[in-house]
Amino acid sequence: MILLLGSCANDITQSGTDTNGERNTLKLAFNIEQPRIVTDGNVIKTTRSMTTAQESVVNSISIVVFNTSGGKVGEYYLTFSSAKTTTFYASVPVAVANSYKVYAVANASSATVASMKAATTLTAFNAISSTLSSADDLNSATSLVMFGKGTATLGNSNGVGSTTNINLSRLAAKITLNLASINNYTITGYQICNTTMSSYVSSDNLATTNISGTTFNVTNTFNDQVEVSGLSIQNASTSANIFMYENMAGTNSASKTSALRVSLNSPKKATYLVVYATSSSNVKCKFTYYLGGSSSSDFTGFDISRNTNYIYNINISGTDLADMRVLCPGEFLFSDGTWGGISYNSSKIPIAIVFAINATSDHKNNGYTNGEAMALTNASTNCSDGNNCISIAKSYSVTAPSNTSNWYLPSIFEFRRVVCYLGGLSATEADIVTPSTGGIWFSYVAPSVTSVLNSAFSKCGVAYSAFGYNPTQDFWTSTSSGETVHPFLNVNFYNNGLLDADFNNGNSENNTLYVRSVIAF
Repeated sequence: MILLLGSCANDITQSGTDTNGERNTLKLAFNIEQPRIVTDGNVIKTTRSMTTAQESVVNSISIVVFNTSGGKVGEYYLTFSSAKTTTFYASVPVAVANSYKVYAVANASSATVASMKAATTLTAFNAISSTLSSADDLNSATSLVMFGKGTATLGNSNGVGSTTNINLSRLAAKITLNLASINNYTITGYQICNTTMSSYVSSDNLATTNISGTTFNVTNTFNDQVEVSGLSIQNASTSANIFMYENMAGTNSASKTSALRVSLNSPKKATYLVVYATSSSNVKCKFTYYLGGSSSSDFTGFDISRNTNYIYNINISGTDLADMRVLCPGEFLFSDGTWGGISYNSSKIPIAIVFAINATSDHKNNGYTNGEAMALTNASTNCSDGNNCISIAKSYSVTAPSNTSNWYLPSIFEFRRVVCYLGGLSATEADIVTPSTGGIWFSYVAPSVTSVLNSAFSKCGVAYSAFGYNPTQDFWTSTSSGETVHPFLNVNFYNNGLLDADFNNGNSENNTLYVRSVIAF
């Protein structure tokens, strides 16, 4: 519903130019559009950092008028002492012409206003874009940028004519999350990933540049929004609204059901949501949902359109290891590039075991958004050259699936994640990256670690290389110690029960160590 309310003259601070010096007046009425809603359930309009009213306020309006040939014939810039939330009016002086194209931007930044003033043609105006400093900028804004356009015709040279209506729509899309947990699962956090960092202001580009699957993001940069962490939502629910610029990522015909909307079947730059949840047995898993589409039944579409509210009702109730939207440590990566539990994939060949569900930024930038997995067997058991072991890890005999990073030698941090997330050690991510213990990271736990590790690997159902501490097993890592004599750090499973995985222990080039490859997917 649109409520009409005329603005008073003392509400307006205005400046305008008549580019040819002869004045006519266009009478304009601006209406704030309601967003289009795409939902799979009930609409709950709560927000993380903005109220519904703040999403629909106009603090300023910048108006540029062009003739039918696309030349600028007038412009006006108005700010309001009291924000407009319903229909408001403006009268714009323009040069003599019969018909006009009117373009308006509400709540424009100073940079956008400067670009509008500098644009002397409609072509130049349509090239104007807005770029974010961080992916979360729209969540903390006090208002959203809006765009509208229309055509106007004057009845005579004195500017007699009817009022032209222009609808203002938001550049941003709104993602409404309604998250719930049952069966004693605890939601600990969530994050929107792969959001666009820029957008064209004018919707003219929607029919040319912003079509599905083409260049729509002016700077062609994507960033993750800040992870919401530290939650403890058990058998309960939480809601949030998140804002982002449109992402016309395109379609993928292989995504035929909601369960098939995974990285294997999505455009590379599609936006997705990850939800972290912990089971009653304290297993932390990641649930991934690709966003976008024209409706809840549009499984192949990944476009996120401007001025649209996408509503997602997500229930975390269990870890179905047949569903690739669920990823937990201990699942397996298969030779065809899919992943999951062995019992649900008995016809597939496992090649690696998942140990990390939090993909690094480098891997994400290359399209490997899910996690990391360790090879089931050693690439070598007698490598005495730290530099050579890197190439050995890369040339591991098992063929890497096409949607993966290919094999590589793990860093000291990745090996720590292996011994923690698969080996049963209790450690925070901070402890893994920077151990608080001095020369030895964990002591006298090799027997229990190797037992738990081997138990996890044994579920693969095929031949695997067991870990052992008697005799001692030492593994190369790619992390440099910064020393000439000991250029690479290593992980040691000592025969006296000691597990050594710290910075203070490198190996000289004449030591013979094992090589175990890892892969990102």
